[in-house]
Amino acid sequence: VTAANTESTLQKPKNPRIKLDVSRMNADANIKLWDAIQHQLLPRPIDVWPCWSHNSLAQFREDGYTLMFRYDQRKEARSALSTLAGEFGQSVIYEY
Repeated sequence: VTAANTESTLQKPKNPRIKLDVSRMNADANIKLWDAIQHQLLPRPIDVWPCWSHNSLAQFREDGYTLMFRYDQRKEARSALSTLAGEFGQSVIYEY
């Protein structure tokens, strides 16, 4: 689950002198995501660790979290993660 949106999906400021700090926005969103994982997500994951992906064409790194759930909670976890991802503007989660 990631909390960042790429620059192309963010609303750009109308004033051209104002620059988007996508890295700062990513970090801020991940702090909020971490809080949501710890306090809102049910079922609770067994473990959570930081992860990241990189889009080499866009030269953009997206930080997020990998979560592990008990096998017998997979359906509930998938539903909860889909909802959480939607709250953070993500249309895709990766499941292994």
